[in-house]
Amino acid sequence: MEQPKRAFLYTVDFFPQKDGAGSALRTYSNARAYLELGYETELVHLQTGSGFRDYEADLAGLRVVTIDAREEKRSSFLHAAYLVGFPYRAACGFFYKGHATLQRAVRDREARCPGAIHHFEMLPAAHVATCVKKLNSVWSCHDIPSDFVEYEIGIDTEVEGRAARAWELRKVAFLRRVERTAARKCSLVLCISRADAETARARWGSENAELLPISMPYEAPPARLRPWLGGATFEVLHLGQIHHVPTFRSLAFLFEQVLPRLSPETANRTRLNIVGPIIGGSRCARLQEMGARFPQVKFFGRVSDLQSVYGWNDLQIVAATEATGLRTRIVESFASGVPVLSSSVAAQGIEGLRDGENIVLADDAAKFVAELERFGREVGRLESLAKNGQKLYEEKYSRKLVAGQLEQLLERYFGQKVATAGPRHCDHADLEVAADRTANRPTTSVADI
Repeated sequence: MEQPKRAFLYTVDFFPQKDGAGSALRTYSNARAYLELGYETELVHLQTGSGFRDYEADLAGLRVVTIDAREEKRSSFLHAAYLVGFPYRAACGFFYKGHATLQRAVRDREARCPGAIHHFEMLPAAHVATCVKKLNSVWSCHDIPSDFVEYEIGIDTEVEGRAARAWELRKVAFLRRVERTAARKCSLVLCISRADAETARARWGSENAELLPISMPYEAPPARLRPWLGGATFEVLHLGQIHHVPTFRSLAFLFEQVLPRLSPETANRTRLNIVGPIIGGSRCARLQEMGARFPQVKFFGRVSDLQSVYGWNDLQIVAATEATGLRTRIVESFASGVPVLSSSVAAQGIEGLRDGENIVLADDAAKFVAELERFGREVGRLESLAKNGQKLYEEKYSRKLVAGQLEQLLERYFGQKVATAGPRHCDHADLEVAADRTANRPTTSVADI
């Protein structure tokens, strides 16, 4: 009898969620696609720290296993290997906590289910594919890792008034090496935007880099909790973890160049609702200090019910001046029926955009100001953009479309190799044994994320 198709999805210190960071939404989209294609799918979550959210996605049929790597030690030899960059595997063992535990988990699962798909979410998981031979490996790349870290360092040096430190430069250089190696070793690299796929092909020489769009957990717009521009206020949403590169740049730009230039009438009616985790540190402190100058600005922190947030606000604004990956919240806004005013940089990589029809783009402060003044008094324009944005989501990002594209990519790169999980029977009992050997405290429940 033919064995079922099997896929293992690996994450480090986060779970797929119905809200949260872009990586959590991307993993939700990917896991759901595997399930809808009929794969027996197991999420292997490597826990290296604490203080994280519980798994809340409730994906029907997804089996979740947490492997505890919090006690894994990194030796002075591994540290020395990282400092000099050799040998490569030892350097990875220092840079990525839980490296050895994750590597054993992958090898155990491949031994029990040969030929299964091993899908790694982001580079902290995907780097392991460079250390395991003969693997049907997929790297889900949410952004270009070295670029993202380089942007973060640029912000920190700017906020803290200093030059880049040696360890920061070493980190960027090491990431460039790892991402290039992983791209060439993995059978398939799934990029979240066409721009990232083109960058991967050009920079890493990886002809296996392909676009796979992201779908959203909720695909029907939530009920409006207030009429457009109701209550004589203009509710503008800014969503994202405020310490992240695009969010920091966006808010700094709004505070410094846009809000001070609004007319008194518009400024008095506008409420800028900033939603997203505030984790502390110099970046968050800088933004909170800047935002305190404006009475219309309110920081909400993390909000558990984003559907109500979308149902309340009239517009989402995304004003990033530099970004990597894809602005997941723009796609989520389309699915939720909320218009978007964005910079071209922030919207880069989103398929099917038509300025003025399904999104409004602005690339300088004067344009942002003019569009906010206009949005604040044109209900019909808000309604039209919301409708067209939702149509774009259905055409380019729906769960059905994502599952279909994943199926085509798996067939192209793996063909019949993934039709079965190999000659040996692979069942949950086998996987429990594998987990028992790779974890101090294996469990099918999950730890805080």
